[in-house]
Amino acid sequence: MLRKVAPFGTVIRGVIVEEVKGNISFGRALGSYPLLVGIPMPLKVGEEVDVFVVDHGHRSITALPIPLRINSVPLSALEAIPGVGKGRAKRILERRPFKNRKELLRSLDDPSVIRDLLDFIDLPDEGD
Repeated sequence: MLRKVAPFGTVIRGVIVEEVKGNISFGRALGSYPLLVGIPMPLKVGEEVDVFVVDHGHRSITALPIPLRINSVPLSALEAIPGVGKGRAKRILERRPFKNRKELLRSLDDPSVIRDLLDFIDLPDEGD
């Protein structure tokens, strides 16, 4: 059901962080049936963020903030990017900072895993 309501890449605006447990912040956007959103990085309680959906649980979704500041997000957020996993996340972490999207793509053994997310990532376009 959650995959139909909020498929991968769905943008949810105005998620308000309600609780932080370790490296996961939990929040909800206001609505008639607000989805529980797990954000794999610590944020401030009460903070309002826009997010995009990256995974689905049984009763909640996992999402990352928009824009995703690839040069500063923690390892837990990098690992949550579909197709990235622990190994690629560590390589991204070690090769930061990236000056542009092209440099980020070149750092990956398979650039296609992140290509669909480039619109959510906070890096200048090539030529900027």
